[in-house]
Amino acid sequence: MTSDFDIGLPDGTSDQTYLSKLRWGLSEIFRQFRPNFMIYIAGADVYKGDRLGRFTLSKQGISDRDHTVLRLASDREIPIALVMGGGYATEVSDTIDIHLQTISNALEYFDRYNEWVAAGVVPYRLEVSTKRENGPIILFSKESFFSMKTLKTSAL
Repeated sequence: MTSDFDIGLPDGTSDQTYLSKLRWGLSEIFRQFRPNFMIYIAGADVYKGDRLGRFTLSKQGISDRDHTVLRLASDREIPIALVMGGGYATEVSDTIDIHLQTISNALEYFDRYNEWVAAGVVPYRLEVSTKRENGPIILFSKESFFSMKTLKTSAL
């Protein structure tokens, strides 16, 4: 089954090819659509050391992927929900590094999001729950928010 827009990539796809296709694909999507909201599944299984993934992206390539998607949403003032996904690296620490790197990258765009709230572009602030039993959870809230910089400090 295919979606409305698929980009086929061969096994072993590395940073340069992946990022080139990603940029092209995103530009095509935004040429055709104007979304009000984005859901970004930031999978770690594209990592070259992943046991199940079939691509060979480096940690830097994955970081560049995150920035590409986050910058695109930010530049277009589109709220984005980021969901962590995948990650079966031979070294568990690699998967953890990749997920923390993605969170760190997202934090760079957090202040701009709160500027949109203040300007009335989007109606919801973000709330971050860091309860140990749940792990960090980011929730939309009309009433309050906690600084994600606190999450960044405690998570890293």
